[in-house]
Amino acid sequence: GNVVYISGQIPKDGDVLHKGQLGSTVSVEEATEAARLCGLNLIAQMREACGGDLDSVKQVLQVQGFVSS
Repeated sequence: GNVVYISGQIPKDGDVLHKGQLGSTVSVEEATEAARLCGLNLIAQMREACGGDLDSVKQVLQVQGFVSS
C-alpha cells in the first residue's frame, strides 16, 4: 500500500522511558524533551516503514499529541 499508520509513540530513549505528569512530577523542560523524543521516534518508525527512504514520504495526513497533566 501507499499509506503508513503509526500509533502509540512513547518518549523512550534506548532503555530509558520518560514518564510522569506535567506540573506534578515532570517539569516543562523535561516534558519538552519527552515530546522531542516522541517526534524523533515517529520519524524513525516512518523511515523504517519506508525502507529507510524518507524522501518517499509525500504527505503527512495527521499528527496528534497527548500530554499527561
